[in-house]
Amino acid sequence: MAVLTIADLAGFPAAEAIETLGVEQILARHVADFLAGWDALRSERPDLNLPPFDTAHLETEETRIIFRPGAFREMLLRGRINDAIRANLLAYASGSDIDHLAVFYGVTRLVGETDQRLKLRTILAIQGRSTGGTAPRYRGEALGASLRVEDARPYRDGRDPTINVAVLSTDNNGVADAGLLATVTAALNADAVRMVNDVIKVIPAVKNVVSIAAKAWLLPNSSDAVINEAAGALRSAWAAESGIGFDLVPEWVTARLMIAGLQRVQVITPYVEAGPNEAIALGDISIVNEGRAY
Repeated sequence: MAVLTIADLAGFPAAEAIETLGVEQILARHVADFLAGWDALRSERPDLNLPPFDTAHLETEETRIIFRPGAFREMLLRGRINDAIRANLLAYASGSDIDHLAVFYGVTRLVGETDQRLKLRTILAIQGRSTGGTAPRYRGEALGASLRVEDARPYRDGRDPTINVAVLSTDNNGVADAGLLATVTAALNADAVRMVNDVIKVIPAVKNVVSIAAKAWLLPNSSDAVINEAAGALRSAWAAESGIGFDLVPEWVTARLMIAGLQRVQVITPYVEAGPNEAIALGDISIVNEGRAY
């Protein structure tokens, strides 16, 4: 079963319940409707001797001035309608709107929990309801046990039926202590969570620190500061996208380092595979400035 992520949600196209239009587009429609009505009236009532209306294109025309406030209000209304619809979609919801969406799936916000984390747990709760969704369900329940859980991954060793759940902590350099493991164990073994035949073993995840080495070529007009900016962008992306079992792939690193101002990047650090109970952390990021090129 494909696992939907927060990054996937961010890539969704903007939802529209009603067509998004700018003021000028709406104004043009109003003016066109007015002109159509004017011409129809001239045809139906020649006795009125109405002249052709050929100045509607002028910005100073009274008709355009009269219609413009209404066009602006319509633009705002269209935007508000779309905002209201998006508030009911997990990809766009924020704040209390997420709480109302999450509670439908039995998920409630932990004290101090961020919107992104609550969205992730909601996704896992939805996926965990399917017949093949045990792993997402256990991961979601582990994340819901405590805000100290940075990540959790269920897995099995070979044909051993025991379900291992590796837990990464937000503190203690990522190592889950006995208290946190006990909290997660209790949450996963609750009657409403654990499947009858499952044996669950909660263990601390292993943290593997890997340093990054790369070479970078700047565009001719780029500042040397771009090198540090690229390193910062890589570290932020890793913190947002990685987790237990997330491999360190040179192509992924290259894509995240290629920010505006760089001509090309060559990553020297090799592919590093993470085990099912292992979380890779970025150590030093060394990017050698190789000069400028087109």
